[in-house]
Amino acid sequence: MGQFSEIVHSCRVPTAVGDFLAHFSASGLARLEFPGDYGDYGDSALTSAPSAGEPVRTWAAQTASALEQILVGTRAIGDDERPPLDLSGWSPFRIRVWAILTRIPRGETRSYGDIARELSLTHGARAVGGACGANAIPVLIPCHRVVAAAGLLGGFSAGLPWKRTLLAREHIPFYTANGFVLRISLGLRHAPLWLPAGAHSQRGCSAPSSAKYSPDEPAD
Repeated sequence: MGQFSEIVHSCRVPTAVGDFLAHFSASGLARLEFPGDYGDYGDSALTSAPSAGEPVRTWAAQTASALEQILVGTRAIGDDERPPLDLSGWSPFRIRVWAILTRIPRGETRSYGDIARELSLTHGARAVGGACGANAIPVLIPCHRVVAAAGLLGGFSAGLPWKRTLLAREHIPFYTANGFVLRISLGLRHAPLWLPAGAHSQRGCSAPSSAKYSPDEPAD
């Protein structure tokens, strides 16, 4: 297994729900963070996409278009509509899980157990959950479409308010903890943004660390 790629450019990507932060390597989009506190990336270190050179400028435009289609569009996006995704450094198991996530149709969900069964793992739901939590490119790799058993939300690295928002924008119903089905019928461009005070400071995904495997992850 190789090393994580060096980030060569980071820039804001404006969307209907705020500016995402995209991190590009020389091979493509390596990380994507939700709008909010950019941590170590101070405003002076961030640029808009037009200031980047090629091919990052093209990749940033593809990232913006794909995010817009997922957030306010009405159809699924194809692989050729995403920027190239640089997943180097991650374990083969997590990359296999993420590949399955990209095939979940817009407006549908799968459970952690469903993904485990597709991987022929009898007791792999927890490992699948770990792979979803480690997803470095959320939304474009739609881990928000993976829920717990019985339609409950499960977890989300950026916090459940973001998961509710993303599901609402795809008109996906889900169960609350007290058993009520929450179904959103608003237009996609007007789906609510469930972000309580302080939620904007949550990071979308953690930066790559030495923990490339979860304890329950099967060996490859």
